[in-house]
Amino acid sequence: MYKPKNCFYVPGSSTIIDTATINDTGHFSGETLEEVRKRYPGAELMDLDKACQAIERQNTLHYEVGKATETTAENFTHMLEVLPPRYWKRTKEGESFQMCELETGNITSCFVRIGKRYFWLYHYLGTPHAELVECCQAVA
Repeated sequence: MYKPKNCFYVPGSSTIIDTATINDTGHFSGETLEEVRKRYPGAELMDLDKACQAIERQNTLHYEVGKATETTAENFTHMLEVLPPRYWKRTKEGESFQMCELETGNITSCFVRIGKRYFWLYHYLGTPHAELVECCQAVA
């Protein structure tokens, strides 16, 4: 099975336009780079892995990954009960869980309780509890 190596991507955007075949035409559109640029000025033929890394960097900035804000106990509880939590953990430092639905890429909403204070932040799915607590302690 062919795994795409290249894609059409506009630097700074949060999605790729199309993956490219071995002949550098779009898998879905069938278009060449010149044709893609008519619809997406600035599009480039780019290594797929590099484009994915650029998108991850873009999303990290856009979603302000790691920046915690205070929330309420009611919101914390509501989010805990709305969907099955991922990586739910309680320690003497506090409690945290991550939403099972992703916001984009590998970024999800995370909720943290430290004592009687509650926090919300975007972070990467699977971020360790201690790191989430540390992000929230910066707000405290």
